[in-house]
Amino acid sequence: MTGTLAAIARATQRAAPDASTVPVRDDEVRLLRDGGEAYPAMLAAIGAASDEIVMEFYWFGSDAVGRQFCDALAERARSGVTVRVIFDAFGSTPVDPEMFNELRANGADVREYHPLFVFRGTSQRWAFRDHRKLLVCDRAVAFTGGLNIGREWASLAQGGEGWRDDMVEVRGPAAGELRTLFYATWKRVLKRRERRDPHLLPRDIEPIEAIPTSPVWAMANGRGWRARRAIRTTYLRWILEARSSIDIVNAYFVPDWGIRRALLRAVRRGVQVRIVVPERGDVPLVQWAVEATLERLTKKGVRAWAYGGAVLHSKTAVVDAHFSTVGSYNLDHRSFRYNLEVNLAIDSRRFAAVMKTSIERDIARSIEWTHEVLRARGFFRRMLGELAILFARFL
Repeated sequence: MTGTLAAIARATQRAAPDASTVPVRDDEVRLLRDGGEAYPAMLAAIGAASDEIVMEFYWFGSDAVGRQFCDALAERARSGVTVRVIFDAFGSTPVDPEMFNELRANGADVREYHPLFVFRGTSQRWAFRDHRKLLVCDRAVAFTGGLNIGREWASLAQGGEGWRDDMVEVRGPAAGELRTLFYATWKRVLKRRERRDPHLLPRDIEPIEAIPTSPVWAMANGRGWRARRAIRTTYLRWILEARSSIDIVNAYFVPDWGIRRALLRAVRRGVQVRIVVPERGDVPLVQWAVEATLERLTKKGVRAWAYGGAVLHSKTAVVDAHFSTVGSYNLDHRSFRYNLEVNLAIDSRRFAAVMKTSIERDIARSIEWTHEVLRARGFFRRMLGELAILFARFL
């Protein structure tokens, strides 16, 4: 076992002791900051599973972290646990096929979402990606958020790059909703004849109610016009109804005009609007568009911060210290128009306080990007931002 794997294995025994669990009616939720907390908790849940494990990840690396997860999944599969994995073909490029072949040889079922080298419907396959990140164990405990499976998200102590990101763990009915979303995607990756096999597509999948009745619920983007708007619709409603504060942490903050207009209206109502983005993003073209967007918004009263140090990859929000969300959804056109996404929404003042504390920690490590600071970026960089905005729908 490499030093990285050994460090992760030792951390697994601790299973994120610093993260506090918050009861919210029938569910229990806890915020897990970064791979240092999220990976140990996820690996511990996998190790404790006795019936079923389902995983759906955009980026499943073939590095030490990916292999640690595959080792944990393989051990459960050998013990008779049903193990099913979906990875996105584009997001996980390049991936070592032998890693997944070994996992399959141990009894797991691993499927690829929209393979790259399939000519039928290729144009649509390139455009529509599975950007979700979710893990559900035994129908009872689930994880979702912004973390992928890769060393970029592992902490420095684990031998990773320490990217800043968030995951949320949920135990209760909401875990079942995440499982239902997994099987909706699973059905799409199965061959047509396989969809009639009850061993491959369980019959105990609970439908998700169109109108949430619980204070903890899964929001998901899917195929089709109405399904693509689901998460954006909730974001927009929260912003339009906000009365005191809106805090958004988003790695690729390039919202459409409707969201920008709603944020500016909130500022005019006296709502404090704060946006936290990376100081240095991992996708330069998107970063330029983020900066150009914030230059326009800060001119009219929105406050913005740039997170320094490690890459910020988180996608969270808190509104009125009441509503909060953690997930994979970026406030950009790609998440809105093309990706499968999932966020967990939580209506709880107590959990919102946990989220707010986390955001304050991020702001403490950030520099404020005032309108003057953003205008001082220099003519060339500002022009790059304006050009990037023109191509925002493709970012």
